[in-house]
Amino acid sequence: MTGFRRDILVGFGAFIIIALTLGVSYLVFLKEKETHKALTGQVSGDITKVYARRDVDPTSGAEHLVDISVSYKYIIAGEAHERTIRLGGASASLYREGGRATVCYNPDNHEQAELFPAGHECGE
Repeated sequence: MTGFRRDILVGFGAFIIIALTLGVSYLVFLKEKETHKALTGQVSGDITKVYARRDVDPTSGAEHLVDISVSYKYIIAGEAHERTIRLGGASASLYREGGRATVCYNPDNHEQAELFPAGHECGE
């Protein structure tokens, strides 16, 4: 096989991998958007704990953020719920221990609920 032909095959393979990755990402986006549409119920939640998990690079000794756990509680129709989620650093900065947030939930299935920053309008 000539070098030119191999380069074309490698380029085509890379194109296929990128196209598949984009396609799957788009399908996940659409599914998440559809799920959020079902979360039309809205209550306030209390942030009970924010915990940053850090790690140290063994080579450089530099500390870096792995993720942040946010624990929160909320009440739907008189029933108390408590959950903990993991977020990346940028998203987690929206939540402070002792602060308030919005919890969007599915009125037909209260187990389907997600945490959003205070002021978020559910069902969007």
